[in-house]
Amino acid sequence: LAQALLRPRPRPASCLQSLADMGAIMTCVESNTNTDAAETKTGAGEHSAPTWGPMYKHNVMFLCNHNSCRSQMADGWLRALRGQASVGVASAGIVGGTAVKEGAITVMSEAKVDISKFTSDAMADFSPDAFDIVISCCGCGDKLNGEKEVWKKRSVFEDWNLDDPPAIDPGDLSAYRRVRDEVKAKVEDLLNFIKEGDA
Repeated sequence: LAQALLRPRPRPASCLQSLADMGAIMTCVESNTNTDAAETKTGAGEHSAPTWGPMYKHNVMFLCNHNSCRSQMADGWLRALRGQASVGVASAGIVGGTAVKEGAITVMSEAKVDISKFTSDAMADFSPDAFDIVISCCGCGDKLNGEKEVWKKRSVFEDWNLDDPPAIDPGDLSAYRRVRDEVKAKVEDLLNFIKEGDA
């Protein structure tokens, strides 16, 4: 993977590549509601420190239907893998927040990533202007229409179309683990694109 990333690549169709073209310099316009959300969407070890906002050069929003599994895994992985990169992250449900799935908490804990204190939030509680990168985790980009379509018009929008573990897991968490690992690979790739765009 590392060798592949180092080789010069032709411009792909993926909108992630727009980072390099645009320089990905974002201006965040945040309301008091956004600030409150940034301070409450925290995980173990982060206390009340904002996980996204104007203090970061880039801000990533992970979306899925209910912010209960796939987007939570992505949120946790990005926090764990970003290192010193100035990348903020939040996640939310297009339909609304519910609760973080126990299966997601369990398999992420196996990978030494604690999402047990993450909250399940609604997309309506966030402003799209605060994020330059938006990732739909569940193939639900077609639900971003009407007033919600603005989320698809950020500098970068990608639909990862990941399987839904709660819907397909046979009871042994195998589906959760597979999707967890797929999400990790995609987050690593996303971070590499961001770093290349900033180089």
